[in-house]
Amino acid sequence: MSRCRAVFPLRVVRRVLILTVTLAAGVSRSQSVEEPELAQIYGDKSFVSIATGTRQPTSRAPSTATVITAEEIKASGFVDLDEVLETVPGFHVARSTNYNPLYVVRGIKHPFTDPHVLMLVNGIPVTSAFWGDRGAHWGWHSLPVENIARVEVVRGPGSALYGADAFAGVINIITKTSDEIPGNRIGVIAGSFDTYGAWWQYGGRRDDVSIAAYLQAGTTRGPRGIVTEDFQTSLDRASGTGLSLAPGPAPTGHDALDAHIDLAYRKWRLRADYNGRFRVRSGTGSFQALSPAERGYHNRVLTDLTYQDDEFARDWAVSAQVSFLYMRELLAGHLLPPGVFGAFPEGPTSTPGIWQRHGRFDASVLYTGLRDHRLRFGAGAALDQINKVRDERNFRTVAGPGGGFALQDLGMLVDFSNTESFLFPQTRNLKYVYVQDEYLLGKDLYLTAGVRHDRYSDFGGTTNPRIALVWEAAYDITAKLMYGRAFRAPTFDDQYNTFFGPPRQLKPERIEMIETALVWRPTFRSQLSMNLFRYKMRDVIVPVAIPDPATGTFTFSNANRGRQNGWGGELEAAVDVTRSVRISGNFAYQRAIDKLTDSDSADAPRRHLFLRGEWRFAPRWALSSQLNWIADFRRAIGDPRPPIPDYHTVDLTLRTDRQPMSGHAGQWTFSASVRNLFNADAREPSVSGSSITYDLPQAKRSYIVEASTAF
Repeated sequence: MSRCRAVFPLRVVRRVLILTVTLAAGVSRSQSVEEPELAQIYGDKSFVSIATGTRQPTSRAPSTATVITAEEIKASGFVDLDEVLETVPGFHVARSTNYNPLYVVRGIKHPFTDPHVLMLVNGIPVTSAFWGDRGAHWGWHSLPVENIARVEVVRGPGSALYGADAFAGVINIITKTSDEIPGNRIGVIAGSFDTYGAWWQYGGRRDDVSIAAYLQAGTTRGPRGIVTEDFQTSLDRASGTGLSLAPGPAPTGHDALDAHIDLAYRKWRLRADYNGRFRVRSGTGSFQALSPAERGYHNRVLTDLTYQDDEFARDWAVSAQVSFLYMRELLAGHLLPPGVFGAFPEGPTSTPGIWQRHGRFDASVLYTGLRDHRLRFGAGAALDQINKVRDERNFRTVAGPGGGFALQDLGMLVDFSNTESFLFPQTRNLKYVYVQDEYLLGKDLYLTAGVRHDRYSDFGGTTNPRIALVWEAAYDITAKLMYGRAFRAPTFDDQYNTFFGPPRQLKPERIEMIETALVWRPTFRSQLSMNLFRYKMRDVIVPVAIPDPATGTFTFSNANRGRQNGWGGELEAAVDVTRSVRISGNFAYQRAIDKLTDSDSADAPRRHLFLRGEWRFAPRWALSSQLNWIADFRRAIGDPRPPIPDYHTVDLTLRTDRQPMSGHAGQWTFSASVRNLFNADAREPSVSGSSITYDLPQAKRSYIVEASTAF
């Protein structure tokens, strides 16, 4: 690596800190003594529940955990979940070719989706059985943050507690209850790219009944970065035509509607969520060809009924939960321009759709009757079902000359749903049991051990243990040593997509990881943490080409042939320089090796730096700036394109600042942010073999303003 690349971030850091560090000395004198300290403004980050299923200090959690509170989200000026997750050490939010988010954790990345990260909403998986992600491939675009109370993230294996897909990490989104919402609140948002939205929240309590409600609607045209070449460009070169819309903007806008209701009565809680994404523009398109007419649609309904009794009997706590998840994903539009291949007067058109139903029951008991032990036993069952598939198109896929495939023009839309569909309805059943023991070995020495067994109806069983030793070596130092094993279940796309031939007998992907961590709190207002990790992935599901000697062609299928090894570390620090100035940030380094080729794993950044400074320069006013620096991507072996450039973005936010829940009716709060302040040319890598030659352009400089009030 050249010297200029290594030194470059230091110059950028000075830009971020100039508004805070140089002014810190005199700021505290001007602050009112009644103003709260920054530690209060950021909320309670010191406890986490996702690590073991029960609330415990973050520093003592038997995992590498990060907590982001609602107060911290508001202070940063974030408007969607992806912006929040980008701040987590070891996490990077990349983009697929249709600009949907891909969560890259410690170098673990899938080129088109992210089945290696389990997302929970209030502890319930929101996983698509087809893609293995959140249903993001055809139309999902993150979540708004107004109704998020906190986000808890665990990096590393989590299958011993959460089962499938808790492979590289687990994200738990905890929504607000009536305790976090003071009566009625409304808010509006507006910004660049024709972005507009409005939201309403309500929280109240009467006797033993509490209610929280939330509704948000919004629209955006998206950044529309310029794509220089696409798939149609290569077809034009081969055929002498000029049909491609490139160079041209990649449409990335969408409309959104989100709603939530939370009803609680004594030990019972009923919740319902609706998330709708409509007219989702397809970025560079399903065929990697610009297609403004292509649209995606996504609807998700999640309901759960939970019973929680922490004093069920002496030394016993009991919880039980039943949940139902419904997903509908649709895609419609022209995949390539009209006239392609000398046919298709209206363009190749497809309208696929997938309807999913997921039911889940989970019950657990916590027993504390044994001295120095906290024993948790749990069991559950789940049903994952794709109950309806639609496949209408005006083309048929046929074998191409020399291998590959070609499109045959049918002249009209034909319904292949029951004949030649890309997928047919599928059902999967799951049963699981788990046990976990939190054991106080001695003074300030904690051992957490657990194991879970999952039994699937279509590919069998898998058992995954974990063990962690946590030592509070001193009042301000905690050391951890952790081992875990996890699995990713084969998705219905992996097993049953007919493009890859007949159904395949696949095993789950496996990962083993060992970590060490050190947490140091030198003062009440500062904390430093560091962790190192090493992992091995086996049975990774990858597409393989199968030659047919008789015809000289080949077909594709999926197989458990991939392997990947990785190692690295993460450093995280936060310090309140004064009562009104905070500096925080993290740095992550990883190295991942694809063992099939003995080369670097492609398209995941080796280095990631996030740095943030905040200055509360006057009563109720705060100014913050943050840097996000992404570096050291590697192309796949054999990819002839130039190296992927490093990039950095700097954001600036000015906002009114107040203590949570201290607002009164008619008191407005405001926030104004500039994203990518210096207008950097940020690009996320397009996958090897992609027709998007010059990668995926990200948003240029943009602006966003928000206002909210209670009534």
